[in-house]
Amino acid sequence: MKLQIATPKKLAIDMEVESITIPSADGELTILPKHANLLSLLTEGIITIRTEKQEQFMAIGGGYLETDGKTIHILVSRAYNQDEIDEQMTKRAID
Repeated sequence: MKLQIATPKKLAIDMEVESITIPSADGELTILPKHANLLSLLTEGIITIRTEKQEQFMAIGGGYLETDGKTIHILVSRAYNQDEIDEQMTKRAID
């Protein structure tokens, strides 16, 4: 499936995936190929993105997901890939 994750500032991801697991207002969703048409409200949390070779994680803000089972479009307030998160900055923000 084609996955596109966009924020107001950037296109965070544009890639082929096997599945994604994402937090929605109704609970956690896993989108697989040939999923039924879906428009869902997303909550802040962690997305798990699975490809043939790896699994990666992304932190997102709230937003929306739309899929037809072939393409997944996600529009969120913010998105940070696992390698973009600064652990020291996160600890300072928590304190």
